[in-house]
Amino acid sequence: MATPWIPSGYEAYPLVNIDKLPAIQVQFKRTMNDTETFKDDDCDVFGRTGFLIGIKMCVAKSKTLPGSMIAGVYVCTNGTDHGECERPMSRPNLTTTMSVYDRTVDLVASRLNYSISTVTEDGPAVKNSAIDIAAFRDGLAWFLDFNASATPPPSSFAEPFWSGKDQLNDASSSSELMRLLESMLAFPLWYFQPNNYGNPDLDVENMIDGLPSAFYTKARITRPYMRINIDREMFIAFVVLHALVLLFIWGVLFWVWITRPTLPKLSSYPLIDFAFKSREVSHSGDGFGPSSHLMIAAGDKDIRHTFGVTRVTLRENNSSLKSS
Repeated sequence: MATPWIPSGYEAYPLVNIDKLPAIQVQFKRTMNDTETFKDDDCDVFGRTGFLIGIKMCVAKSKTLPGSMIAGVYVCTNGTDHGECERPMSRPNLTTTMSVYDRTVDLVASRLNYSISTVTEDGPAVKNSAIDIAAFRDGLAWFLDFNASATPPPSSFAEPFWSGKDQLNDASSSSELMRLLESMLAFPLWYFQPNNYGNPDLDVENMIDGLPSAFYTKARITRPYMRINIDREMFIAFVVLHALVLLFIWGVLFWVWITRPTLPKLSSYPLIDFAFKSREVSHSGDGFGPSSHLMIAAGDKDIRHTFGVTRVTLRENNSSLKSS
């Protein structure tokens, strides 16, 4: 969360540039290694007596991927009465492997609500292997325990997993629930960091000096401007392709100007044009009819004059055509 103390005025500058801001990058891998398992001490059960909605949330250090964590949500299909969800049996579940990295970023935020508009630069990622699992589980329980918050079970975070228990084993149908699990796991890292609402020592109106030194940096107000970025490779391809088309067109026009070929005059009678004005490329000689320069240049009037007395009849005996 970026909360710079911005000077008043300067309404024409709606944005804030913040340099070298500490940030957290969280990466998830669906499922966990087959050799990884959870112990009973790694899990917390959330449910309410008299309701069928309940889940078991498990978090532990990964043994196959040092510095990472494994997490999973198991659905209590029959609720949590009498330790039902703690019995050793197969349950619909969704698991993931979670890795946390610390890095610094330069970003642009809005002065109105401090929402991040864009990240302009990011530093190298350093894996955080010192996450306190017990404190992390306490952060998860803070919002997953719907009994403590007096939230009805159908309105709790457990309800989507309980309703979608038949979809959890299918990667294509459980994508939404996977995103929900990832958001739940990332929430404690965001909310309970030193410079966020989870820190009770923060002052709404005054800057405190008890935060880690990395949280004290420089910021400057700015305003947006319009800029068009052109991809170099796509621009080169655009110029080359258009140049080829233009060269082809100009080449054809130049060839026509140099050779000055005699082109047949097109008339309103396409069959006659094809029969008497065409020329076979694969054979020597003229086309199907008595081609001549007079016929090539013949227009509608000349064709009507030449073929005005031509008749075409159909013989019944051999269906051949006779012209006279």
